[in-house]
Amino acid sequence: VSFSDDAIQFSNCRINFCAHGDDRIQLDVSQNGGITYPTNLVPLITSWTTPLTYTYSAGVTGPLTTNTKFRFTVTDSGAQVGGFIASIQLTDGINTGTYVTSGPGNNIELLFDVTDSPGGITTGNYVYNPVGTGAWGTYWTDPDRSCLNWDLGMEWVWNGQNANTM
Repeated sequence: VSFSDDAIQFSNCRINFCAHGDDRIQLDVSQNGGITYPTNLVPLITSWTTPLTYTYSAGVTGPLTTNTKFRFTVTDSGAQVGGFIASIQLTDGINTGTYVTSGPGNNIELLFDVTDSPGGITTGNYVYNPVGTGAWGTYWTDPDRSCLNWDLGMEWVWNGQNANTM
């Protein structure tokens, strides 16, 4: 996840992250354009039913510039499908926007790109499942179970493989 300099007022920015990763998920930050990710922002979450939540405040938590990139790493540990679903709320003191994971063609800004996945999987080959369908079922239709924003058409994204990392 990265931001262009014309999109936000960096000095006032606050970013609220909410995500689930099946089976394990972590969130890292890079301040050098994604060359390295030395800072783990959230301890590894080892249950797909436990949300990863984190608030990043520019100037408090760390700097926020055009070189700042955030990376989710999701590891599937079993024979069942793995996946990733997330929403980010961005507030810059003037504007607020919420961005979610969603497949191409849904008229929703796809802010999350799977940038590394084993087996040569490309963006066009990812599997997208709306909340309440697929392997994750109706567990996710109850908004009390998570911090995710259900009303925006978000979807789980999966690379179609088991026991790997995205």
